[in-house]
Amino acid sequence: GGLIRNNQLTRDSGTPGAGAGGNIAKGEDHAIYVLNCDGTLIDGNNRTNGWSTEASGHGLKLKDVKNVTANGNNFKSGIIGRVAGKLWFHNVTIKNNTIQNFGINVWTPGLNPPNLSIFGNNITNGSVVVSQ
Repeated sequence: GGLIRNNQLTRDSGTPGAGAGGNIAKGEDHAIYVLNCDGTLIDGNNRTNGWSTEASGHGLKLKDVKNVTANGNNFKSGIIGRVAGKLWFHNVTIKNNTIQNFGINVWTPGLNPPNLSIFGNNITNGSVVVSQ
């Protein structure tokens, strides 16, 4: 279990480093990345500037998680959910978040995620997509 609450997340867009898939040219990853976790609350965080609007710069990525709630966050780009080796994506709630781009995208190939709840989100310039 864990708690990620009330953080102001900004980044110098020129910060070097390896992003998703070792993509050094982009030099970025997600503002908050929750991986292989059971019982985490992500609440009241604000991701503002610095990350691009590419998929590697989303406000929140959830990967192989269970018993997780993302509530009341404000992200300039979306929330993504994925499964990998553990095939966890159980009891996940994404609610009451403000998202300015991309929306919410959950992709769980081969898994019908039990108890996935997505509601009350304010999304501008995006949508909610759940695919398996």
